[in-house]
Amino acid sequence: MSGDKRNARSERTRDAIREACRKMLASGEGEITVSSVAARAGIHRKTFYLHYGCIEDLYEDLVNQVASEYAAEVGELGIPYDYRDLSRVLFGFFTR
Repeated sequence: MSGDKRNARSERTRDAIREACRKMLASGEGEITVSSVAARAGIHRKTFYLHYGCIEDLYEDLVNQVASEYAAEVGELGIPYDYRDLSRVLFGFFTR
């Protein structure tokens, strides 16, 4: 298998892990564990550990991803920011 295919598969797996955790957080599920995230993502728990050292690493990755997505949306606004546009982006971003 070529490196590109492995990288694409690895990225799909990381995306599935992040999406599973995001959905669990959004639904207000109880305790979120490596096992519960892995089950929701449709992977084995050991596969989780190929991508993250622990659940806290996943949380850190999610926070960084959300911050980057928000920064990208804010970056599309003209400078100086109009507070109404900034508020629209903020509330639109967090209600999706």
